[in-house]
Amino acid sequence: MTPIVYVDPGWLLGIQEEAAPRNIGIADWGALHWTGSAHRYEQIAGQPYYEDAAARAATFLHHALVLRPFDDYNLVIGYAASDAYLQMSGHTVTAKPNDIWALAGAVRAGEEDLRGVARALRSWTAA
Repeated sequence: MTPIVYVDPGWLLGIQEEAAPRNIGIADWGALHWTGSAHRYEQIAGQPYYEDAAARAATFLHHALVLRPFDDYNLVIGYAASDAYLQMSGHTVTAKPNDIWALAGAVRAGEEDLRGVARALRSWTAA
């Protein structure tokens, strides 16, 4: 079983600093908090709510696209966070740029949800 890695909104700000130009502001601090920590929430019995690394990583990309915590570069930052999270969890991501763009378009159009993002990330990873 893959170890569960927990990060926080501060970690997401570090990803933002690495992945996007320095002058990108925060559009919504609440959305930033939720995007940076949504994967942390646990079910009542203490079991992980998002069972695998791809599902936990999907929260970063999906929430960045839907909640738009940053003034710009939400796709870039959300994907970079998902990729970094999967790498910390022991997975290598091999997504093609066109696949990322297609997934982002589907999420933004309301045609794909968090589960769909997780499915895509699973299909792009290897342990």
